[in-house]
Amino acid sequence: METECARKYCGNAVEQVPGLHRQRKYCSDGCRMEAYRDRHRTYKSSPFDQFGFDLSRELKASGIEVSRRQQLADAIEREIDRRVELRTKALQAKIEAAEYYALEAYTKGYIDTTERIKQQCPCGSECPYAGED
Repeated sequence: METECARKYCGNAVEQVPGLHRQRKYCSDGCRMEAYRDRHRTYKSSPFDQFGFDLSRELKASGIEVSRRQQLADAIEREIDRRVELRTKALQAKIEAAEYYALEAYTKGYIDTTERIKQQCPCGSECPYAGED
């Protein structure tokens, strides 16, 4: 009986020997160790680095030739950069709009942040965050 290797992106067949023993999960000791490393690896950088690492391993396991893998990885990286840029611009526009409306409300007298902070802060008029009147 054969099963598939439990390591992500491997897909090799694992020959199962009949008997009352624990079934093998991995096709080789190398796959078992790589699966262990994958489970215990810590990513100290951005989630995009983890995504790139997983993508790289998936492309290697796919059997695509090296030059084509590099083209795919470059195209994906460009698309990620483009989407990050679009989201950054959208968030910047929202921040600018919020700043504009807050300033407008403040100048029209709808809110008086200095008085509100003084009233809400337990240290009262001595609050260092209250600012000068």
